[in-house]
Amino acid sequence: YDETDTYLSTSTAITFDAPASGWWTLYDDAVAPAGAIQAQIEITVTATAASSVMRFDRPALWQTLPR
Repeated sequence: YDETDTYLSTSTAITFDAPASGWWTLYDDAVAPAGAIQAQIEITVTATAASSVMRFDRPALWQTLPR
């Protein structure tokens, strides 16, 4: 989002398979659009069984140096 709260763009979705129960690390790297002052994280999950459970621990965004 820019300073007027206008949505600027989106990054390409990535897929991730968690083949078994346990802790998993999922990360992605993207360049912020010019003029961006805010960001958001969106996670879309598809259950593989009715008993599937997924918990998210520490979703975060970090500002990095330009590439």
